[in-house]
Amino acid sequence: MFRSPSYRGPPTVLVVALCLLVSSASRAQDCAETLLVSGFTSNNVHVFDDCAGDFRGTLADTSGIGGAQAIGAGRRVVYVASEKSGQILQFDRASLAPIGVLVNMRDLGISSPTALALGPDGDLYVGGFSSPVIVRVDPQTGAEVRRYNLGDHISGVEAGATFNADGRLLIPGFDSGNVLALSVGSGQVVEWVGANRVGLEGPRVLVRDDARQRILVSSWGSNQVIAFNFNGTFIRTLIFQRRPSGLALDLEGNILVASEDSSRVVRYSPAGVELGEVTGANAGGLAGATFLALVGPEGSADDLSQPDQLWLVGVATLNAGALVADMLVTDGASFGADFDPTAVQRIPWGRVNVELLACNRAVYRWESDNPAYGSGEFELVRVAPNRAEGHCEREGVSIDAAGGAWFGGPQRDGEGLLIDVLNDAQALITIYSYRPAAATFVR
Repeated sequence: MFRSPSYRGPPTVLVVALCLLVSSASRAQDCAETLLVSGFTSNNVHVFDDCAGDFRGTLADTSGIGGAQAIGAGRRVVYVASEKSGQILQFDRASLAPIGVLVNMRDLGISSPTALALGPDGDLYVGGFSSPVIVRVDPQTGAEVRRYNLGDHISGVEAGATFNADGRLLIPGFDSGNVLALSVGSGQVVEWVGANRVGLEGPRVLVRDDARQRILVSSWGSNQVIAFNFNGTFIRTLIFQRRPSGLALDLEGNILVASEDSSRVVRYSPAGVELGEVTGANAGGLAGATFLALVGPEGSADDLSQPDQLWLVGVATLNAGALVADMLVTDGASFGADFDPTAVQRIPWGRVNVELLACNRAVYRWESDNPAYGSGEFELVRVAPNRAEGHCEREGVSIDAAGGAWFGGPQRDGEGLLIDVLNDAQALITIYSYRPAAATFVR
């Protein structure tokens, strides 16, 4: 696809790594990651050893990935935006085997999806080059969760959108030459970097570098990689490279840059000093490289974009000697300065029942509205003796005895309840647990 009246080449190179990233050949034997590179013209995602740069194959078979663009690596699934087919595709993170189509974005009003970012909430945020909108997508069902209208603030939504440290989604506009910041809670859109400022021309991909408190932007039109503070102020130009597109950071903080023209990937130090070529020009048939992503093994500790923890809240009433509560999951808001209380969503989860068996023993039963959670029960014990237990031993089992922290013992590590007795008939219950693999996200 053409991005402007002057040819800028095919749009996306994808790099995902499943290997311990290293900047020298001496680290090759320790490498535990794989590098995926999207080729827009070669219509596939090309798989490399990031340490030695050896070609391993492609994500898809000969049917390919039409106009491979952005990649988002979740805890168990790798998502790929296929611009030409209009689809978001899924691959198993551990084996890289195809899973299938998550959603055809044309059904959601985006004909040519380019951008794909995993939000702190675990949802996918998808944008298209010819569509001035961002659609928030449920990663389990592909259903639309929310739509954000970018209006006339941007033209040519590019592949490399990313979330800033303040929780806002940063979106590059290739034709408009700017970067927008979208508050996903309130929907407010502001210009993060103005059009064609400080040499920014045809921005393609943004990468967040938390260790150095900066955002790196590949500026395709000016042949530069530029560093900005989190607030959008210019730091300096780090790298000069012909038609830079994809960017990624390895585990040492080195910068990988893909050139769309030569379809090769080069590694630079955090200060912008060239360290060497990762993949040669057109290696493995790669053509039109655009997007890079480095990803650890399945479910690695450094990948928190799809958290496994689950928190439930509810007010219980006393019913036949047990505390019974309808539980909610909260969602929609963002951490930190971007927190918007009006954006909080309260999603019904199901009902729980806590029955006291003794002063330090109880049974926890649940029945969820989501079939992935289903129903069940297990026994609880107190985390530690407290005044409620002492009162119970003197006065007998009552609602007052429920107050405190409970958990399922070593066999239910990390699961438990906090109960705050409000009065003779009510208690506030907070449950901490995990999301099942079949329902990583509650919707």
